[in-house]
Amino acid sequence: MTSLDLDFEPPTAGQPWELPHWMGAVLPEQRAGASHCSGQGSLATMLRVRVVGVLVAIAEPFAYHLVNQYCYDSEYYLVLRVTEIVGPAAWRALPFGQLEAGDVFAAWDRFHGHEYLRTPGADEDAMSYGGDFRDLQLLVEQDHPRAGAAPRATSGVSPASLLRAVRDGDVTRTRELLARGADPNAGRHVPDAALRSVSVDRNSTALGEAVLSDSTALAAALLEAGASVAAPWPGATPPLFFALVNRKLAVIPVLLAFGADPDETCRGQSSRQLAEKLGLSELLQQ
Repeated sequence: MTSLDLDFEPPTAGQPWELPHWMGAVLPEQRAGASHCSGQGSLATMLRVRVVGVLVAIAEPFAYHLVNQYCYDSEYYLVLRVTEIVGPAAWRALPFGQLEAGDVFAAWDRFHGHEYLRTPGADEDAMSYGGDFRDLQLLVEQDHPRAGAAPRATSGVSPASLLRAVRDGDVTRTRELLARGADPNAGRHVPDAALRSVSVDRNSTALGEAVLSDSTALAAALLEAGASVAAPWPGATPPLFFALVNRKLAVIPVLLAFGADPDETCRGQSSRQLAEKLGLSELLQQ
């Protein structure tokens, strides 16, 4: 395993801490002079976190292609997790010094050059791929569990994590995330930080994705947790109307059971009127 240094320098007065440049050192193809990077997973590198040359902690990097949950795009990220804190006092002085062994503390969007440090209050700040540190923590723990160590706790669950679980059709994970406090209306509010301007917006919610998959289990899990059956934003298609248009018939009774309004309109037509045109009026009978 390669050992490399990540050397922090204390900032001058009034300036923020900066993440030392480590991407080129970590990626094997970058060290070899290649013009692009690829791959996903654990990198055969150990990072020694230093402050002005003094060893403070040991960290491990991971590479991820992270699918943007708010547009049709993905980003290549490097993520750092601390594995051992060698100098607790010096570690506490760092901008992410509130973290413990097992916590993700830095991330780098390789293509766009965005750098992220997990400073206090940054857990819920969206990154360029649409997720946040809570989502990265979950992904790293899921893909690279630490032997004999319990998963690190986070305050709340990223909407990106729930959207991913629903899109993956993972009912167990969806219920697990909802039980931990995930927003059942994930997708209704799109973070500005997600790089949506360079791609096509998904414009979908967790419930919309459940309807699209015609999964009664996913739809019920979200609705039981409080997902709204109304149109997610002005001009959007109500879930019931969306189910009828796309012939996702299994979820219709579930939507109705949780209060979906057959008379809510979409582009001047109600779900009841649409059902009549499609010969599916019996599905709306309660």
